[in-house]
Amino acid sequence: MMKKANARVVWLAPLCLVLAACAVGPDYHRPEPVLPAHFSAPGAVSVAAPQAAWWRAFGDAELDRLVDEALGRNFDLQAAWARVRQARAQRGVAAGSDWPQVNASAQESRDNWSLNGEQFANLPPTLIPHPRHEFTDDRIGASASWEIDLFGYNARTIEAATARLGSREEAAHATALAVAAEVAGDYLDLRALDERLRAADRARAVAAETLRLTRLQRAAGLVGDIDVALAEQAWRNAAAQLPPFEAARRADLDNLALLVGRAPHALDAELAPRPGLPDVSGVIGVGVPSDLLLRRPDIRQAERELAAANAEVGQAVAAQYPRFSLSAAIGFDSIYQGSLTGTASRYWNAGPSLTLPLFAGGSLRAGVQANEAARDAALAAYRQTVLRALADSESALMRVDRSTARVRELDAAEQSAAQALALMQRRVSAGDAAELDALQADSRLQQARDAAVLAYAERAQALVALYRALGGGWTEAPEPAR
Repeated sequence: MMKKANARVVWLAPLCLVLAACAVGPDYHRPEPVLPAHFSAPGAVSVAAPQAAWWRAFGDAELDRLVDEALGRNFDLQAAWARVRQARAQRGVAAGSDWPQVNASAQESRDNWSLNGEQFANLPPTLIPHPRHEFTDDRIGASASWEIDLFGYNARTIEAATARLGSREEAAHATALAVAAEVAGDYLDLRALDERLRAADRARAVAAETLRLTRLQRAAGLVGDIDVALAEQAWRNAAAQLPPFEAARRADLDNLALLVGRAPHALDAELAPRPGLPDVSGVIGVGVPSDLLLRRPDIRQAERELAAANAEVGQAVAAQYPRFSLSAAIGFDSIYQGSLTGTASRYWNAGPSLTLPLFAGGSLRAGVQANEAARDAALAAYRQTVLRALADSESALMRVDRSTARVRELDAAEQSAAQALALMQRRVSAGDAAELDALQADSRLQQARDAAVLAYAERAQALVALYRALGGGWTEAPEPAR
């Protein structure tokens, strides 16, 4: 009898393996969205891809160091990679169900059965006059089971878990891109604020000197009280420009410290004010729109979510089909001391089992429909993400182009103001103009300088937004060390 059972299992196993190659439900095909051949926005751009470490294009070693530190220590990024490890482990859990499950067991129990219970209730006392109802039961054994994936339920589960893992990896890459962009944006804003503070401090000094000279003129009877009042108003307005800049600088410093995983004020000494601004000129490599599908991590994440949703449709379809498994157990069981490993104590069983869903009140079909709807939603989200990426890139290119034109005009205005100040100082030296005239020219220069630096800051932020919209230059962000 045992040989016949073994023979059936031997014949059933290869047949099940052949059938397991089938997986019901829709197979996944990556969408191919139609994108324009080139970006339409104007500007100094090329079809070359942006460099991988795009922040290095600004030519500032301090910025490079901050971004590298943030990519290694930022807590949001560490959390994102922890979710990647979680998804990787969950995929391992799913993959484990595709293999045989083998378990060993051992137990010893002291039992006392009720003589009035069901075990003895129907036994005539004459048949077993003194039944043994108190004993010690020893049992050791091993069992194995293997679900043959006839219709791909396990395969679709693994497929979905693999796609979810890819989605979490892309989410981590998106977080890395966001962190790098935020560090670059805050740092460039910080350096622009240094220049604006310098110009505002000079404007306050010029206004103070103008007020002093105006008071001297009033004492000499050359001007009246109204001129002094206007000069004092200008001085106070100039002084009022500094506090907002100082507060904004404090906020940038603290946010940069947060981004690199440090406490507030930790970067104060390292990022002390210094003259000069990072370079924001030059030709920008933007590639072509189709590159966005490869570079933008949010697009790649949406595509992986779509793949997972499609696999879950197949999983729901397979749940409607029979599930087949093979199981076996072997071991020893005895209530007699010293006889546990004897032949009479041996037990075993082996054989196939089949589970066939016959009626579930429509829940299985509803499960398929729910997953199909989730897949359709994921497809719509993917298409929307692609269009949003294209719109982001076009808008960012336009902002860079227009901010470049603004920088050019305001740089020229600053140069004109500087030239006017130099000419006025020559006239003062020659006695053809009053010192107040030179101070007014200096005040106009500081206003022009502030406007030019503000335009620079706007272009710098537009560049960061463009690199972020393009997905950077795309390189796999490494997992931070733990």
